[in-house]
Amino acid sequence: MLLSPNRTVISIDLAHSVYANNGLAVLTQEAGRLTVDLPGLPLQGTPDPHELALFLTGLASERGANLIFLDGPQAWRDPTEERTELRVCERKLAAPAKTGLPGHVKPANYTPFVTFSIHVFDALDHLGWPRLLEPDAWPPSSGRHAIESFPLAAWRSLQIPSLPAKAKAKPHDITSRFDELQKLAPITIAGSPNHDQLQAIVAGLAGFPDLFHVSVAGVRPRTVDGVWREGFIVLPKRRSASNVHEEHQAQFTVQKRRWYAWQMVPGYSSEGYFSPIHVSRFTPLKTGTGLVEVAFFNAGYAEGVQGFLIKARVMKRTRDFLLLDLSPNGQTERVAIISELTFGWLKKHHDQVFDRNVDSDDVQELLDLVYEIEHE
Repeated sequence: MLLSPNRTVISIDLAHSVYANNGLAVLTQEAGRLTVDLPGLPLQGTPDPHELALFLTGLASERGANLIFLDGPQAWRDPTEERTELRVCERKLAAPAKTGLPGHVKPANYTPFVTFSIHVFDALDHLGWPRLLEPDAWPPSSGRHAIESFPLAAWRSLQIPSLPAKAKAKPHDITSRFDELQKLAPITIAGSPNHDQLQAIVAGLAGFPDLFHVSVAGVRPRTVDGVWREGFIVLPKRRSASNVHEEHQAQFTVQKRRWYAWQMVPGYSSEGYFSPIHVSRFTPLKTGTGLVEVAFFNAGYAEGVQGFLIKARVMKRTRDFLLLDLSPNGQTERVAIISELTFGWLKKHHDQVFDRNVDSDDVQELLDLVYEIEHE
């Protein structure tokens, strides 16, 4: 399908608390170059779904956009799909929140945001901006559509380190991530985006399939008992010279000053051993044998001594985990698996953190607060 040389999309990083926390971006492609505009949101007070939808559709009409990207769930779970606690798209993309049956969200503190987001999608639908029903022909050749986005997964799909949570992000985090985006496509912008605006920008890149590959996760949205269920999340994906190169770039890596899921096999009991670890150093020893030195805080260590410095050998690295042989640390019959940490993993293997009266929608921030981890 031939694409128009000019295309404009609206992208918003939704917030339900106050309008000022919504990040808004208008992205326009002209002759292969992307121009980003960051208009203000001339609304005040507590966001109202219908009021916000009216503003977004008015802005889209003014700018000639036929796609509005929204970072937030578009619907509830359909119980006829896979028997899990969340929507299909969320399971496939390892989303931190689980949108369940109407009114049920895990963690529970996500519930007001999820409800608000679904109401915004409903309001857009009533204004003539329906949810995406057919993702195979992307972008839609006609009509106007409201599209669910997911910035965290967009960063992963573009193979750029995810932007830290807003409360923890420093100016360098924002500028460095935007610099990485500019290496993937010619992007010009007047001024500098803030955290919320950058989240809107990265999500909106999925609207330009001649500059980025596009991936779609989920199943067709539908109504059950008069309520919208499921839906597709659309993501931008890095263009690559070859699939081999892409697979290499996507291999799992351990970054310092981050929490990870740690599993040892065999464990100390028949149930196995699982614990969140905070890695302060992960250093290849350049011996040619895969040896690494790992310094980490082990949140689940039973004897109270939680700081460790070990040597291990990398046995296998995939897109989703790192397998370590612990023989160099004296544990000749034991291996460890390091993988990304999610709320679902915490709930299953380390749910005591949810009893600490600490509230955060970011798993990294939650554990930092519970275990009083300070970053320089």
